[in-house]
Amino acid sequence: MAVAGLAVTGLALLPVNASAYDYYAAYGMYQNNGLYNSSNYYVNYIIQHESSGRAGVTNYLGCIGLMQSCPYRGTPAGLAVACPNWVTDINCQLGFFTQYANSRYGSWAAAAGHEYRTGWW
Repeated sequence: MAVAGLAVTGLALLPVNASAYDYYAAYGMYQNNGLYNSSNYYVNYIIQHESSGRAGVTNYLGCIGLMQSCPYRGTPAGLAVACPNWVTDINCQLGFFTQYANSRYGSWAAAAGHEYRTGWW
């Protein structure tokens, strides 16, 4: 749980990067990327499944970011190349993943549908 820049872990309060836990408030519900009206549900569904809203997360395979861009055959994850400051640049992440969703699936709705059916996107 994040409270005013602090995370509750057991009985200790630890500082956290607020944008990693509150991307809605910090980034205006995706308004800067044109996702506000039609795609928020689908974007949020994928973000919650892939990273629980943690912008700077890396999984055991080396996949990174809100929606988990993965390395491929020894090359770095596309997100790291497209967004060098990916840990803190959520607008760049959303732009990168929007391009990915549209090019691979045709829309956020189709991408979320694939995520729902398969558990990955």
